[in-house]
Amino acid sequence: LGRTAAVSFPLGGEYSGRVRGWAQYGDFLQALARWLMGSEVPAGLALRPRVNGSQLEIDLLYSAAWEETLAKTAPQLVVADGASGQPRTLVWERLEPGRFHASAPLKPGQWMRGAVQVDKYALPFGPVASAVDPEWHFDPVRVAELQNVAHASGGGAVTDLSKVWQAPRQPEFDGIRGWLLGTLLAVVLLEVVATGLGWRTLRIGKREA
Repeated sequence: LGRTAAVSFPLGGEYSGRVRGWAQYGDFLQALARWLMGSEVPAGLALRPRVNGSQLEIDLLYSAAWEETLAKTAPQLVVADGASGQPRTLVWERLEPGRFHASAPLKPGQWMRGAVQVDKYALPFGPVASAVDPEWHFDPVRVAELQNVAHASGGGAVTDLSKVWQAPRQPEFDGIRGWLLGTLLAVVLLEVVATGLGWRTLRIGKREA
């Protein structure tokens, strides 16, 4: 996805004289920085990654000059989660001429990196992360839907959760559990009384001649 370099010249102390006296030291740093940046993005290509909530949206834009090249070899999109995640390939969707689109979910608290290969060029991007945790992402449309449902069902705002179960219930939403328990208790008591008094169970049947 990129290039890495480590330079450990002594810049202070008794052993730093040769480095500080090197006339080409500035040129060396500039050449190293250019090499680390990699090749420039060729003309006619543009990569546009963006975060939409908890979703990573990636657009690859290209001019008509790249039509023939991309028709022969499709662009490859590879992403990985965090610094040590396993790379995986995403599938492009061609929305219109000159535009490829792909998306991937972002895990809360974790960032994602990736790169797009077009012909011999590599276009890295990232790291990108979700702006907010989905638990705290309040979509105005969803909030309006919840308010409409609450209004239609006779609900309201409750600021004290300790009293939420003490709210009055509308009669049409009362269950029949109380009636069933009362009936069952009456049947049990009747059976106890009948057993204590020695009542016989009535049987209805045909008499034999």
